[in-house]
Formats: sequence, C-alpha cells, structure tokens
Amino acid sequence: QPVVVAVGAHDRAAAVVDSAARLARDTGSPLEVVHVRQTAVVEEQAVVTESDEEARRAVTAHLDRLREAGVAATGQILDGVGDHAAAGRALARHATEVRARTVAVGRSPRGPLAQFADGSFTSALTHAAACTVVLVDPDEEPRALTARSLTELRAEAR
Repeated sequence: QPVVVAVGAHDRAAAVVDSAARLARDTGSPLEVVHVRQTAVVEEQAVVTESDEEARRAVTAHLDRLREAGVAATGQILDGVGDHAAAGRALARHATEVRARTVAVGRSPRGPLAQFADGSFTSALTHAAACTVVLVDPDEEPRALTARSLTELRAEAR
C-alpha cells in the first residue's frame, strides 16, 4: 500500500515530498508522487492551467531528486476538471484505485484559510478519501486530517 504525496508547483513542494518520503520509509511503503493538473471551466470553456510539459516537470524534478538521495518512488500526473475541490476528489479516487495507505499533503501556499475552507483541495480530499490523509510539515510530525480536525484548523486559520 503506497504513501501518495500530492505536489504542487511551489517553493515548499520539495520539503513536502521529503516529509512524505520519511513517512513512506517509516511505514515500509512505496512512495508515489502525484500532481493533479487542473483544467478550469469558465463559462463553458475549458482552460488548461498548465501544459503537459509543466506538469511532467513538476513530478520528474521530485523523482530525480529522490533517486539521487537513494529513495525509490514513482510518479503520476492526474487531470482534474473544475476547481480545487474537484482536484482533491480526483486524488481521492486515485488513492482508492491504488489502495493507498496514506495520502500526504503539505500546507497550501495560498494560506491556511484557503486550504481548510469548504470547497478546498484538502477539504474535498479528506472527505472523499477512503484512506488516512495527513498534513506533512517539515518541522512537525504528520498530522492526520479528519472532518473534525478540518473544523479546528479552519478556526485556527481565522
């Protein structure tokens, strides 16, 4: 059962992947680096927010770095159509398909209120996932996310 780590294209993504790699090592699980490429829908028009090449680079840079550190990992690019919540549900479906032990996410570069709001990637993922979802932070132990903990985190973010 793999540990799946969701990665975005931001400056803290490497630290998130490294934290998830430690979690995978500690549980004896394979690591899968997943990037959800979003396609926004605006007035019945589909707008791709990043190219195939940009999405591929977002994953392969992590895989290359992990390989250099001696960590075996696989990568995956998923497509999500809609908002951040749709991307979270796409990742939850993938985690179910691969029978993931855990899905790891990092703190959003958009801030805690956006991350834990209803309709956010993390909120939708946590509600839709059949496995444990953890918030990984390089300076803290992984924190399991549940509907209750999301409510508490929303309150903290305000």
